[in-house]
Amino acid sequence: MSDNPLSIQELGDSFVDYRQPIWGNSYTWSWERPITQVQYLVIHHTVTSSDATPDDIALFHKARGWGGIGYHFIVTKDGKVWYVGDIGTARANVANMNEKVIGISLIGDFTKELPTDEQITSTHLLCKFLVETASIPNVKSWESVVGHKELGSTACPGASWDKAISGDMWWRIKSNTVYSAPPPQQDDVYKVTFKGEVLATYEFNPEDKIKGLDSKLKTAGDEVSRLTSENASLTSELNQQETDNGDLLSQLRESNTDRDKAKTTVINLERQIDVALDKLKTQEITIEALKSQTPITGYTGWQLIGEGISKLFKRK
Repeated sequence: MSDNPLSIQELGDSFVDYRQPIWGNSYTWSWERPITQVQYLVIHHTVTSSDATPDDIALFHKARGWGGIGYHFIVTKDGKVWYVGDIGTARANVANMNEKVIGISLIGDFTKELPTDEQITSTHLLCKFLVETASIPNVKSWESVVGHKELGSTACPGASWDKAISGDMWWRIKSNTVYSAPPPQQDDVYKVTFKGEVLATYEFNPEDKIKGLDSKLKTAGDEVSRLTSENASLTSELNQQETDNGDLLSQLRESNTDRDKAKTTVINLERQIDVALDKLKTQEITIEALKSQTPITGYTGWQLIGEGISKLFKRK
């Protein structure tokens, strides 16, 4: 069972550990995963009424036949952060990537409305805690905070999430700028200057971008190392299989040679049996011929011998 209690002081009473009370399995479903696999904090919207509760969302997921709620955190319109699925578990919020994400869903339908100011502030504090304080090795910058649409074919969390647009939802969560505040002005962006001249401007801190890229590069390097190790292991297994196949081929050749020798022996034995049968048949014919002769009567043994000798002399 994965049980990772969290304490986010900046959220105070707005943080609620709701893993135990909420319906479903919050501690092992969908499966347990090491926190080192996490690479993204993924922002969602529930596409429901803004008055929906974490329990309502849990029942929606129950109706899908799931074993627990699909998110790790839910942020209601009043800014409360509900911890509903242990961060040591892979839930069900990004297809084929659930082992790599922590899912944070804001109550509401952001195709029709915008997050409340309270939701923006609480989501900022939650993400800040997970990026800066929580022990998540591969989540170290705001570049790891992404919208669901960045990882899959979906519009979630709504049209306001567009990093190419100044003042989008990602920027507001990162900078803790609520929607009731005016959009960012030119002075709000990062500037690169030289001797008082602005050489370039950015809507984000370039250092954050570099850190994010470094993190992704390290992850890619680790993946390459893993694949290289797997390749070496498979190559070794293949070589061993080829050796085993060679041994089997040699055994097969020996077996074929033994089989040919046995076949030759059988053929020779069959020939000997045929010769013996021919002799036996000849002997049977001779015996039958002797049996068919008329026995000589009226002579004693010595008379027969004398008669025979007499005939021999007469022939001479």
